[in-house]
Amino acid sequence: MRCKIPSMGTSKDPSPAMHVRVGTCGYSYDDWRGVFYPADLPKWKFLGYYAEHFGTVELNATFYRFPEAKNLEAMAERTPEGFSFVVKAHQSITHRRGAEGEEAFPKFRELLKPFDDRGKLGGVLVQFPYSFRASAESMDYVRRAAAGLDLAPVVAEFRHISWFSAENLNVLRQSGISLCCVDEPDLPGLPPAAAEVTGAVGYVRFHGRNKENWFSKDGGPKPGEYIGNERGKTGRPAAERYRYLYSEDELQGWLPKIAAMESKTPVVYAFFNNHPGGNAVRNARELHRLVTSEAPRDEV
Repeated sequence: MRCKIPSMGTSKDPSPAMHVRVGTCGYSYDDWRGVFYPADLPKWKFLGYYAEHFGTVELNATFYRFPEAKNLEAMAERTPEGFSFVVKAHQSITHRRGAEGEEAFPKFRELLKPFDDRGKLGGVLVQFPYSFRASAESMDYVRRAAAGLDLAPVVAEFRHISWFSAENLNVLRQSGISLCCVDEPDLPGLPPAAAEVTGAVGYVRFHGRNKENWFSKDGGPKPGEYIGNERGKTGRPAAERYRYLYSEDELQGWLPKIAAMESKTPVVYAFFNNHPGGNAVRNARELHRLVTSEAPRDEV
C-alpha cells in the first residue's frame, strides 16, 4: 500500500514537536459561535481561525457529498504549512458498498489530490456502520477500499465489536490499515476502548459516553443505520448522540493508552466528535494540555 506520513508540525500548531496531534471532527458548526469562534466571524473564515488553534482537523462533510475540487483547494490555501486534513470517505464507500462503493474509489481518491499535492493529507477515514459485521468477505472489502484510497494512511473505524479479535487485528496489520480506536458508551455490541496500532498512524475518536441517546429506543440501530446531518432513525436530532463533555479524569484515563500508541508510530491523531455546544473544542484543548503538560494558549 502506498501512503505518506504527514509532516509533524506547523508554525501555528500548538505542538510542532509532538507525535500526538489533537483536533476535532469537523469545524463548521454554528453553535461554536460565541464559544470558540467570535460571534461575528463570517463562516468562510472558520477554517483559518480554527487552524490558528489546532494543527489538524477531521473533515466529515465529505461523507455526505463529493465536494468540488476548487473547494478543497481553497481549504488547503486557508491553512498554514504543516496543517493536516484527515478526510472521511463518502457514504457510498462505507455504507452502501458493493459495486457502487468500488466505483467511488477512484472518484474519491481524485478528490484528495488538492490536499495531497500540498502535503496536507494526513489520512483517509473509512467509518463503517454498526451493521457491518466482521467476516472474510467484509475484511476483503475493507482491504480493497484501503488499496483504492491509498494516497495517505487509511484508517478503518468499525462500530461493531466483532472486528476486535486478535485475528482481525493481525489482518489489519498485515494489510497496513490503521485501526480507529474509539471512546464511546460501554454498551453491548460496541467496540472496547482499545489502544491498538495496526498501521502507519495511531488514531482515536472520542464520541462521548452518552448511553441514553446512542441507540434507538427499541434497543439498537436498524441494518445500515447511521446518523445523518439532521435526524437519524432514532427520531432524535443527530447531535444528541454526541452531546457529552468529558471530565479531566476521563481524559486522564487515556494518557497511558495514547503514550503506548505513540511508542509504536510516528503520529497519533486524537479527534473529538462530541461537537454540540463546542464540547469538542473544550475537550481537544484539555487533552492537548494533558499530553504536552503545557497550558493552552488561551481558554475556550
